Amino acid sequence: DVDHLMKPGDMVHLDGIEILGVPAYNEGKKFHPPENEWLGYVFTVDGVTYYHSGDTDFL
Repeated sequence: DVDHLMKPGDMVHLDGIEILGVPAYNEGKKFHPPENEWLGYVFTVDGVTYYHSGDTDFL
């Protein structure tokens, strides 16, 4: 079951983990346009922050 679909800018807290959805897209290419609202993620666990970019160009 899906309880919540995230969009860019959404933040959720799950079992002490903060999860922030950030935009993941390619500039000037058709296959990953920003309007699809696909995500990368920023996770914060015990004060340490991790970034998973998803499939994206350098932004």
